[in-house]
Amino acid sequence: MPGEPDPAVESGAHLRIVQVAAMLALLALVLLAGAGTLSWLWAWIYLLGIAATAVLMREHHETIAERPRAKGMKGCDRVVGSLWGLCYFIAPPLVAGFDARLGWSSQLAAAWHGVW
Repeated sequence: MPGEPDPAVESGAHLRIVQVAAMLALLALVLLAGAGTLSWLWAWIYLLGIAATAVLMREHHETIAERPRAKGMKGCDRVVGSLWGLCYFIAPPLVAGFDARLGWSSQLAAAWHGVW
């Protein structure tokens, strides 16, 4: 029937939602572990923004189902893409968490104002 959803698309969309939820949990762990506290307000605001985006994307099931599939990618490209994803999604939040804990940016801002 035209009004019924395609089971393959639905299962792909559900798989992607689970992947996004797992990535959000990993991101929360990295941010808050780097900061050394659960009381970092800006980390929670950032995570809430990502969660809101994930909720909004549930309207487009076909796009969500196709996203995790790497059609036509060579093995080397998958490895490089995975490593890039780890560096892109793990390193910046970890550094941000350490900055929240150790106050690096406040020292940098003071140094920057000293230059000008």
